[in-house]
Amino acid sequence: HPNEITLSPGHVHTVDVQLRSYLQDEVEVQVHLTPSEGLVVDQTQHIVRLPAHGYAGLSVNLEAETAGLFELTISTRTAWQGRTIQGPSDTCPIFSLPPGGLLHHQKKEAIRVENESFRDVLQARGGDLRISDRANGKLLGTERARPIPPLWPSEYKKADFVLKAEQQGTDLVLTASFASKKQPGLIFRRILRLNAGPVIAIEHTLENTGFAPCTFRLYHNLEQASPERTRLTLPLRDGLLQVRCSDQPAPSDHAFKRGDVYAESWGACEVPGATIGILWPHDGEEISWGNEF
Repeated sequence: HPNEITLSPGHVHTVDVQLRSYLQDEVEVQVHLTPSEGLVVDQTQHIVRLPAHGYAGLSVNLEAETAGLFELTISTRTAWQGRTIQGPSDTCPIFSLPPGGLLHHQKKEAIRVENESFRDVLQARGGDLRISDRANGKLLGTERARPIPPLWPSEYKKADFVLKAEQQGTDLVLTASFASKKQPGLIFRRILRLNAGPVIAIEHTLENTGFAPCTFRLYHNLEQASPERTRLTLPLRDGLLQVRCSDQPAPSDHAFKRGDVYAESWGACEVPGATIGILWPHDGEEISWGNEF
């Protein structure tokens, strides 16, 4: 099946569709494509030969007449050992993104958001945010947060968060919520605000609906997809630090991690073709970096 597909309104795009067979024989598969209203596909019927336990594919031309969210449903069937096998239908969301636009699509396990700058996927598992370059689809980094202690093991890392998306004016507000199993009554929320621009504003709340008082710190980090190709810039009071993330040449003692060694509360991670900037409150208790920031 296709990965994330984004079209430009009024332009034809070629999309590759991948099929996989779990059968022990080579088969001939009938493929039927059903576009939603406003989405045009050049050919709806295809015949594909699939090798035993193998892969095959086909290419289709798609065009969205207008901007918006569309769907392409892919259905398959084949004859095998004297019977007809109907494969499960797969419905793929298709984005048609206009200049300066913002689109999102929600399913239970993730919310996908795109504008001209980035493609973000907020995942239910762990509440992690995957940030990719929309132009080439390459992963830039993964942003995540959780209450501590403990830092590890943490129930939040593999927890299934409840996701919600709502429009507030020009902003799209995403919320990922998880009610602690180990500390009943404690609800952790990640709130992300996005619009057509390149800035993602992230805040966190911790609500205690139980009777026992709790004190926590927030562990918040950005994991670089390619630390060996990422240059980190930090405004320290001793001067501007610019180093490759994988080198880690800066002091690792406690003094370096204190927030007061920074002249300003920001950092920048530069990868080929893109830069991710991080801004944090002035009251940051401890700051560290390496493959993660």
